[in-house]
Amino acid sequence: MPIRGCLIDLDGTIYSAGTIIEGAVAAIEQLRATGYQLLFLTNTDSQLPATLAAKLQARHIPIQAHEIMNPLQAIAEYLSNHKPNLYILAPQAVKTWFEQQYPPQPDQPISHVVLAHCGEVDGYNSLNLAFRQLLHGAEFLVSQPGRNYLSNTGLNLDTGAFAALLEYASQTKPTILGKPTKAFFEQALHALQLSAEEVVVVGDDLTTDIVGAANSGMASVWLRTGKGHDQQLTADSPQPTWTLASIAELPALLAEFNG
Repeated sequence: MPIRGCLIDLDGTIYSAGTIIEGAVAAIEQLRATGYQLLFLTNTDSQLPATLAAKLQARHIPIQAHEIMNPLQAIAEYLSNHKPNLYILAPQAVKTWFEQQYPPQPDQPISHVVLAHCGEVDGYNSLNLAFRQLLHGAEFLVSQPGRNYLSNTGLNLDTGAFAALLEYASQTKPTILGKPTKAFFEQALHALQLSAEEVVVVGDDLTTDIVGAANSGMASVWLRTGKGHDQQLTADSPQPTWTLASIAELPALLAEFNG
């Protein structure tokens, strides 16, 4: 069956440490011109898709907000089946977005602790309050399990590191909503309205992109940019269908595969 759609990572795939990867923009444009359906599937949880898209467009990366899916949307979708009262550890803009959909109920107990990017949280007190809510029985929702991420200043603690701290302290297992969960990739397939056999996952991270593709029955392309520069395949880890130096090589690979 020919490949008709691509689930493409952003950080480490289109750009890395603040620098656009050579050939990435041309590859996106070529894939679009060829007729592939594209959805940019990212674990970036520090900002909403509209904000992220605006920053990308300012750098002449032609990606629109409706083409981006991140774990914040997955958390909101998960909560739609509940009547939640949230305690949120996330940047203020993200917190405001959640509270607009699920207004705080000061007279009700906290039902869910939501953990996203922690770069702006108010230190120990905020983490300690989240810990206490988990002890009181709140459900623990985590955007993504990353240990660290690379910026132009070096490696930084990522959401998964804070999730591990709170899980250890409270003995409450979190529900992960972003990559590499099967539910996240299935939500992306639904957005594209394609089957798993018609879609390829493209990304730099073996632990999220390639594992997520394997869990969801999709082909994958591992890129040796971003985290892929330092990661190593092991015999017991899911194997990518293809390995490329960068996304610049993706249009030619798909053209050859599709004949």
